[in-house]
Amino acid sequence: MKVVVERTRHFRVGDRIQIRVDLYDSAGRRRTAGGDEVRIWLTSPVSVEMTSVAAKVTDMRNGSYLGETTLKWQGLTLVRVSLTYAREFLRILVELRHTVHSMRWITGIFQNGRGATETTVCLPSFPVPGFSSTCNLTSRNADIPWYCGRPTDTRLSCKDWTETGNFDYTPINMLPYPAFQLVAKVDSPPYLKEIPHKETIQTYRALTRQLPDALPACWSRPPRETWESPTPLGWFHEGSWRPNTCSLPELTRKRARTCMRNTTLLLLGDCNMRQWWKKVRAFLNCSMVKEGKWHAPMICE
Repeated sequence: MKVVVERTRHFRVGDRIQIRVDLYDSAGRRRTAGGDEVRIWLTSPVSVEMTSVAAKVTDMRNGSYLGETTLKWQGLTLVRVSLTYAREFLRILVELRHTVHSMRWITGIFQNGRGATETTVCLPSFPVPGFSSTCNLTSRNADIPWYCGRPTDTRLSCKDWTETGNFDYTPINMLPYPAFQLVAKVDSPPYLKEIPHKETIQTYRALTRQLPDALPACWSRPPRETWESPTPLGWFHEGSWRPNTCSLPELTRKRARTCMRNTTLLLLGDCNMRQWWKKVRAFLNCSMVKEGKWHAPMICE
């Protein structure tokens, strides 16, 4: 990989900057096609808390990626680049989505009262690769298509399916071996694989000190307008989010509880929404009225 930063002028706070990333293969040959997911962002090396701004990345479709962003602070700035997903990996995901209709590896756990236990692969489509026989568990899944590989242990039948879970690895019988190796590499930490390089930016203060225009409150912006906001939408200063197009008050527990008074906040979703639920619950310091299991409602007041 090669990172190129324009060097035609001194950079000052508020300037727009372009950063080009050229990709090469393992043999050192320049890649000539696009389709990779490349991320570019800038950080301050002297901040105690996170100070960073993302760049809008354009795929040039020739192996190069152009990032553009605004310089937000004075001093040394680090250019950080990640080849988050190579085009080959994304192709595998698209193929999986069209062939087995899933991009996650889900297990089916079969067990009975006689000590027999076995774990197989489950998918929302038939057949399940790697299994000569399949259990059709659709009727037990609210009539949503659901199929699991039939256990090889003769003591177990399809009726012994008890639960599902996630594989911590890629089942090797689900992919050709080269694809399996690539997926296993991407699925291993660190998950955000940053590419090392030596490019930095020295940013000087603006020539003229301009008072910032008064920004409207974020809650007052028309929703339609938010779909066309220029990127990046904002940046982090010492761990605090600063939008570019509107103003946010400092979010404190007192302010949040005042805002939420006599309001019901309904959160619907999967495990990702559950993480939001935990954050909201901790931030508002509400008391649990009803605490359920993973698939049961929870209430906090």
